[in-house]
Amino acid sequence: MLFFGAFTGLMLAITLYLQLGLGYSALHAGVSLGPICLGLAIGAVLGGGFLTQRFGRRVLHGGFTVQIVGVAATYAVINAQGLTVTTWQLAGPLLVAGFGVGLVVAPLFGFILAAVSDEETGSASGVLNALQQLASAVGVAVLGTVFFAALPSPGYVGGLEEVLVLVVGLTIAAMLLALLLPRNPREEELA
Repeated sequence: MLFFGAFTGLMLAITLYLQLGLGYSALHAGVSLGPICLGLAIGAVLGGGFLTQRFGRRVLHGGFTVQIVGVAATYAVINAQGLTVTTWQLAGPLLVAGFGVGLVVAPLFGFILAAVSDEETGSASGVLNALQQLASAVGVAVLGTVFFAALPSPGYVGGLEEVLVLVVGLTIAAMLLALLLPRNPREEELA
């Protein structure tokens, strides 16, 4: 819940900052978020593929760490540039953050389902899907509230900075909770 809520809320806050704060069009904001999507795709292929087979749960912790680095770097860029930030200045940090998210998102359900008996896998998978959706809704509500509560700050910079700090905290909490997961995912999840 922490992971999905933090990521979905972060995407909302960045989009609002780009459109409301910087005045980007929807297309320009979408293109500016392209690096996070590219990083996510690359991380998911690597995390869901051979890295999880080789390193087990350490892939999740590596992904969380990379995500934290990317979000912290995004904070540093926003803090330094404020309303003069460009798409290119955000590209690197967002690519790193997305890569970290991808390393986690692809294998995560396999690790969670490894703790469930074979007879309960179908039900557990359905519950996981529902919790993912609930986490996303809660993340949008909570982080959206944090974003707008920072007003009035010029260009919503303060709101985004508060959201970025909160996302780092939530990601650290998710990383600590991941220590409770089995060391290896379900075998059929690796195929």
